[in-house]
Amino acid sequence: MNKVYTIGYEGKDIDEFLELLRKKGVQHLVDVRSYPTSRREKFDKENLKDRLFHESILYKHIPEMGGLRDEDYEEVMEEEDWKDGFEELKEIASEGKTVLMCLEKDPMRCHRRFIAERLEEEGWEVVHIGRGGSWKEKSLDDF
Repeated sequence: MNKVYTIGYEGKDIDEFLELLRKKGVQHLVDVRSYPTSRREKFDKENLKDRLFHESILYKHIPEMGGLRDEDYEEVMEEEDWKDGFEELKEIASEGKTVLMCLEKDPMRCHRRFIAERLEEEGWEVVHIGRGGSWKEKSLDDF
């Protein structure tokens, strides 16, 4: 079974964030923010991409999967651009350990949960990084 991790960087500094990725041997980070900027400079796209490069983690931003939308995210998931992004995500995740990243630490308050549900529907295992930095192997039903 294929596996995908998810993480929110809220409440984490960059070193803690990178340590969590190292512990699981993450090879790919897929940024699913609509706009890959942050008030926390180290999580801006170019800064993050550079730090990940030094950790031998490949960075990919898929803006088509971003969550800041006027319309319902479940409706967005039916758009061709979103579906193309989802296929790209699965290709990346098939190549090595992959984590989806957005801001929110709680996946139930983030559009990552919708992505996770779709992955689970297609037979993928989704593992959310738990509160406090622990790794919890839970399905969305456990939240």
